[in-house]
Amino acid sequence: LPSGEPAIELAMNIELNGVQVKMTLDRVMVTDTGELMVVDIKTGARTPMSTLQLGFYALGLISSFSL
Repeated sequence: LPSGEPAIELAMNIELNGVQVKMTLDRVMVTDTGELMVVDIKTGARTPMSTLQLGFYALGLISSFSL
């Protein structure tokens, strides 16, 4: 997180066009280049299986942390 806290099981609630969207990201890590990387522990994949899911995660991070 921008504050330096670990982002483990990061729960976020955002509103999109009047609809509340709840999500939990397993891990958010920072790469050596400073980019954020979402890790899905359930599958062991670095990115979620669906690009739609990844898009919601990106919107959640942008909205919640003013990225």
